[in-house]
Amino acid sequence: MPEMALSILKMVELLSMNKIIYLTLKNLKTRLEKQPIQWVQRESGYLKPCTCALYKGATPDPIYSFVKETGFFLPTSYIHFLKMHDGAILFQDQSEYADPPWYIFGLEELMEYWEQKELPPNLFAIAKYDQTIIFIDSSRVKEGREEW
Repeated sequence: MPEMALSILKMVELLSMNKIIYLTLKNLKTRLEKQPIQWVQRESGYLKPCTCALYKGATPDPIYSFVKETGFFLPTSYIHFLKMHDGAILFQDQSEYADPPWYIFGLEELMEYWEQKELPPNLFAIAKYDQTIIFIDSSRVKEGREEW
């Protein structure tokens, strides 16, 4: 396939992914406006009442400052997320037997992890669930790889 066609396909794929993220977050916000407590099946198998907090979006300046200071390459989809919501807490269990929520890091949490300097220089943490931390490999993003 010619290089130009591959570039166009890549752009369409990125736009589609960003559209999916946008629509998912938009629909979640709509559901939360109607009913702030959502019943979610948790890892124990039980339905539990949960809340979500989606923070106000970041402006381009702090995102640019983060990239400049750290040297990280951020995936386009994550940049779009940060512009919509500079972090989130998803599925905060409101029941008596609380399961941990998902923390999707905003710029402040990204900087906190980066400043600890306990990670390889190409990795940065973007989310946490209980003891599980989700990382992005900046070197893979820089190479244009899908599996970052």
